[in-house]
Amino acid sequence: MTPYTTRQPFEGFPHNLLKTVLNQIESEINTCAQLLGTKDKIPASFITLPFNQTMISTINGQAQIKKTYNPDAIFLVGIGGSALGCQAVFNTLSGSWPNLLNRPALYVADTIDVDKIYAMFNIIEEYQNAHKTVMVVIVSKSGTTLETCVNAAFIIDKVKSLYPENYRDLISIVSCAQTPLHKQAETENFLFLEIPQEISGRFSLLTAAGLFPLSLLGIDITALCTGARRAIENFIRTGAALPENQAAQNCAYWYLLFQKGYINHNLFVFDETGEYLGKWYRQLIAESLGKKYDIHGNLVETGILPIVSIGTTDLHAMIPVLLHGPRNTLTHFLWIEPKEADLTAPTWESMEIPSLPINSIKKALFKSTEASFAAEKRPFLTTNLSKNAHDLGYFMQNAMCHIMLMGNLLQVNPFDQPAVELYKSEAKKLLNPGI
Repeated sequence: MTPYTTRQPFEGFPHNLLKTVLNQIESEINTCAQLLGTKDKIPASFITLPFNQTMISTINGQAQIKKTYNPDAIFLVGIGGSALGCQAVFNTLSGSWPNLLNRPALYVADTIDVDKIYAMFNIIEEYQNAHKTVMVVIVSKSGTTLETCVNAAFIIDKVKSLYPENYRDLISIVSCAQTPLHKQAETENFLFLEIPQEISGRFSLLTAAGLFPLSLLGIDITALCTGARRAIENFIRTGAALPENQAAQNCAYWYLLFQKGYINHNLFVFDETGEYLGKWYRQLIAESLGKKYDIHGNLVETGILPIVSIGTTDLHAMIPVLLHGPRNTLTHFLWIEPKEADLTAPTWESMEIPSLPINSIKKALFKSTEASFAAEKRPFLTTNLSKNAHDLGYFMQNAMCHIMLMGNLLQVNPFDQPAVELYKSEAKKLLNPGI
């Protein structure tokens, strides 16, 4: 079943306004549709990635070669868009405690922290002492991201010392061509896979940045890309079919709410395995839409503050402010259908536990939350999807298209990241005062 989204109507939201906004973004959708089948290299070309069978096949093939070494753990070195997409897909599909229940396990070295580096060393040593193999994938589009380069230097040295005979086979680098990391791969004879220069990092899930480590981890990247293709096919619907375009409808609904002061977005994921999916979406929103200037150079200081909530846990934490607090947050409920067989809770005489399947109890809590939002006239969207690679590919690709359209309506560039570059340049000044 293809994921679908419903939108909760709210007072003061005339249908003709929605139609007006949809007409505004229809030309942008048509422009994007024209990219399919071309070799244009622009940021919006991320929509062509799931159709690139040659690229997908090459990435999958390289992963299959690496899997002949039977890795028990994958260490992914990257931060932000270079890691969150992989984490989001792997954790959502692998269930709770994925490193206990899945082989290979996934460890992510993102931020730099002394304790975390020592912990990483200890984990690698434990694998090596148990005669097990670890594999390292280093991902950075620029090839200069400070946190990634620091972690990469430590982990490469560690793997060299523990696996001296075949360490070159255990390390792969994903970056743009001619970056420092690319040159390091050539010097060390590591496998190198290229990220297209025109694709922004947070839109790079369906490049080697996301697909290669996911394939190593046993995720069906063909199904992931098939779902993404279905999302694009829906996204390019215009004219009479425009009402069926989920990305456009979500964007227009959200934009009108933004105009009314709804400047926060809360992705409320009713599945704890979707935490990193929420964090991936959080970065996509914040980095794409948080801008000081618009595309004309005017000072606008605009953006949407993204929040992540996890159900049912955050029904006991976030609900008071979401239901009774300021009317400035659009909540997007995400129901992920469990893939395991349902369970019925044991009956205890001393406790009032409903003799119902767990999924029925959880679904009742989900529906009661929706009903509470409707009763309080709080706007929300609801997306339903199954826990499989196809539906995740659809949802994540649809989100990327949605955010691109939102950037168009806000008149900002959704593909650059001037604020991130600012902190990077300030860090370089502090670390290299003589430069």
